[in-house]
Amino acid sequence: MFSHFFNNAFSIAMTLIEYQLIESGIILMLFFIIRFIVNWSVKKTWKVRGYVRERLIVVRRATSFILIIVFGLILSSIWGIDQSEIILFVTSILTVIGIAFFAQWSILSNITAGLILFFNNDIRYGEYLTVLEKDNNINGIVIEIGVLFTRLKTDEGKVISIPNSIIIQKMISVENKE
Repeated sequence: MFSHFFNNAFSIAMTLIEYQLIESGIILMLFFIIRFIVNWSVKKTWKVRGYVRERLIVVRRATSFILIIVFGLILSSIWGIDQSEIILFVTSILTVIGIAFFAQWSILSNITAGLILFFNNDIRYGEYLTVLEKDNNINGIVIEIGVLFTRLKTDEGKVISIPNSIIIQKMISVENKE
């Protein structure tokens, strides 16, 4: 009697696991298909608009990160992980990050300025940038627009990092020196 009960319970559990594996496989295939389509669309837009390669890399990483989170949540629901626990964990992490950013207001302003620089498209890779200061102008070719800093290569060959908030706040002169 007990063996019959355990055999039925085992077969039901195996059937559930088989369905979960099949659903997970379908979700993973959808993930790779959607990721391919998104990367293809981003690359096509990149070619049409003439953006630099570094911008393409950043956008691809961001879209991949978002897709991983979305499909990770879908997979976790398939495997029965309680969504309220995930939400609690994510909100806790975001709260800690928010408090840390508030404590370091300059970091938050640099990230915001970096996003503005990235999407506004006023400054591009390879352009010659002059940040106009009262006493000392900062000159160089833009080699990287990061989240916190923009890096310039000076005429002397030095690489300097300028906080993005400084570039947003100060007057700048941009030349295409190609």
